[in-house]
Amino acid sequence: MPRCGFIPIQHVSAAVGTQLRVWAPSSCRPVNELTATDLPNIHTIELRALGRASDDSRVGVTGAFIAKPASLHPPLRRVFLGDCLLESEATIADLLAVFPTIDAFHLDDIYPLTLAALERHPPLRHLDIRSYTGLSSASIVSYLRKRGGELRFLRCEGISGVDNAVVDILSTHALRLEAVCFMDCPNIVPMSVSDDGSETAAVTFQNIQFLALLARGCPQLKEVSFGSFNVKTVDRRVVPFLETLGGRKIRNFGIRVEPVCELMVVKAHGLVLA
Repeated sequence: MPRCGFIPIQHVSAAVGTQLRVWAPSSCRPVNELTATDLPNIHTIELRALGRASDDSRVGVTGAFIAKPASLHPPLRRVFLGDCLLESEATIADLLAVFPTIDAFHLDDIYPLTLAALERHPPLRHLDIRSYTGLSSASIVSYLRKRGGELRFLRCEGISGVDNAVVDILSTHALRLEAVCFMDCPNIVPMSVSDDGSETAAVTFQNIQFLALLARGCPQLKEVSFGSFNVKTVDRRVVPFLETLGGRKIRNFGIRVEPVCELMVVKAHGLVLA
């Protein structure tokens, strides 16, 4: 999440409450120092590395911590939880219950997590889940079946539970999907180690055939990404295949490869680098 334009403040008081758009406390202390009576313009809360739970290296986020900003009823749209150890998944449920306006959720290294709480919330437009190897295919499928209808963006990174069942349910229950990222999801596109020791997505003609299913089921889908990959090693059959999908693109999160090879762009379609 962008941090440019952030100004550190010691107290969230009535004097500054109306000016806040993003609240990203650096510790648990500020929640006890919230003296504002209203946060009428805040649209994003970011809770990342607020402190350390005694029995885990991640942050402890409790219902009591959530209660104070919730009592101020800001028109919250986006929530980022990173490196957090939840008191229970009910913490997410409580947060969503008091903020029905939330339509974007970022979950990075959150424990415990099953997505059950999100199933009871109005459909999200943006869901970003990272670094949680314990999230099962069944949990993701259940969420998408019940709440995938309004989803525009989905990112799953470092989640082994993403598999063909997830792709199948996306094609039938996420008809408004515009972009999807399956990064470091080995059951979709595995990662490989390059000559310089970095991990890159092993994009092959065979392992991207599922894109045809997504293209048929998600007519608004424009972009798919798997993380970074080496353009020079990609099978030449990939570009003609992408052209058959109406100009869908595979976005490369990596560094641009030189020299520029003809594989990277074919007319207005095909393979592009970010």
